[in-house]
Amino acid sequence: MATFRGRVQGNRGEATRNGSKKSGISVTAQSWQGSVQVRLYERDGETMCRITSGAGSQAYPEAKTIYAGLLRNL
Repeated sequence: MATFRGRVQGNRGEATRNGSKKSGISVTAQSWQGSVQVRLYERDGETMCRITSGAGSQAYPEAKTIYAGLLRNL
């Protein structure tokens, strides 16, 4: 059973992907001006979140961490 679920909507319709406690899930949105990545994963029974941003398609590994910690209402 999926612990995490990701959804994307674009000009070719909607797509979804699932992630487990072991794999987590990572979602990246990119433009020419910047990128944002959200990663959800489980650690010690808690759902953790890491949000990073960077410059265009070259954002990683030089991304800036916006938030890293427990997933909660930010």
